[in-house]
Amino acid sequence: MIEPHPLIQIINLIDGLHQKTGAIINGFGHDPKSDSIAANELTSLGSPEPLKNAYSQGSLLIEVGADHLSAFLRAVTQPVLTVSAWTSIRGVLEVAAISTWLLDDHLAVKERVARSYAYRCDGLMEQVKFIRSDNPTDSVKAQKRLEDVLDQAKTIGVQTREDKSGRIVGLSQPMPPVTELVRDQLNAESLFRLLSAIVHAHPWALQQLSFRRIDDRQQILLEKNLDIEMILILATTGLRAFRKPIECKCHLFGWPTLELGTIFDQSIEGLGQISKKISSTKT
Repeated sequence: MIEPHPLIQIINLIDGLHQKTGAIINGFGHDPKSDSIAANELTSLGSPEPLKNAYSQGSLLIEVGADHLSAFLRAVTQPVLTVSAWTSIRGVLEVAAISTWLLDDHLAVKERVARSYAYRCDGLMEQVKFIRSDNPTDSVKAQKRLEDVLDQAKTIGVQTREDKSGRIVGLSQPMPPVTELVRDQLNAESLFRLLSAIVHAHPWALQQLSFRRIDDRQQILLEKNLDIEMILILATTGLRAFRKPIECKCHLFGWPTLELGTIFDQSIEGLGQISKKISSTKT
């Protein structure tokens, strides 16, 4: 029996992981177990809403990561999109890092709430900038919404910054830069910077990773190209990053992780086996 092309094997492997992990996680439902860290956290504050917001934010980002992984599969399906394959995995790293930061099961309750507000306020500030760039007069409502959320944060004990008049202008600990989060949560800063270089279309990155040079006497010609070895690196990176927030949420909610861990381990091992076979055919 002839084995499928390595690219088909990679696609089938990740698609299978999607289906298996999705079925397991959907089976857990939406609520934490009664003896879980999350259940205990929810009873530790006067109102559970700030913590529910943090859980919701982290969970939504896991869904976004799954979508980016699906986009990666489409990008490496023939005809391969040699730029989008890189940018989709960058998306996985970004949302996985933020989700892990929010769902870390070792956080104190107040720290989780503070991070949730930092993430929320960061988004609202971007919304203000977006609206202001189109029509400055329309940004008043968005600015008021940001101020209301900052007031909420202060009310429940999140430290804020104030100007000389006493008006709240931000949080004492705003959301860290994404590159910093990728470094601290996923230990993948260098690769993230490389992926970002592709997103920003820096020639030094594009010409080495998404294109290849065609010899020509009169001019330098490039054609789109993505080596199978690079696809394997991207696939492995994406799975490792995607795994982290899922396991954080499971630990937080008291859900078993053994079966999920086995699926991820087998998938990553499968990618390694594909890589070995490719290397053996080139030696």
